[in-house]
Amino acid sequence: MQKKNFDQIEIGKRYIARDGKEYTCVARNPYYDEQYPNDEFVCIEKDTGTAMYVGKSGNWRASGRDSRNDLIRELRPPVRRWVNIYRHNGNLYQVGGLTQEKKRLADHVIAKYGKRVACIPIEFYEGEGLE
Repeated sequence: MQKKNFDQIEIGKRYIARDGKEYTCVARNPYYDEQYPNDEFVCIEKDTGTAMYVGKSGNWRASGRDSRNDLIRELRPPVRRWVNIYRHNGNLYQVGGLTQEKKRLADHVIAKYGKRVACIPIEFYEGEGLE
């Protein structure tokens, strides 16, 4: 089971379900009743526009079992940075120094890694590749 990276669903945020689909939480369910705690929020699937109801923890149903519709990860905005690449010992390349928010900052990094051969933009999501 994947660990969630959020505590509670929030309106306006985007989430990934266990089956990989992307949803946006758009509203509280106007017909919400505490008798059905997993129908508190309305989420819309990105590709089809299909609506589903989830509880505040992102669970689709209260069965206690994992469902493919459970929201398991908040889709946060990507992190965008610049990184310098250096040639080291012939054909080997390495990333040198810290990533920089702006290219002009990366251009001013003085590194002891060898000759800089590229300065490239990277984009990633926190937690990406750690699952």
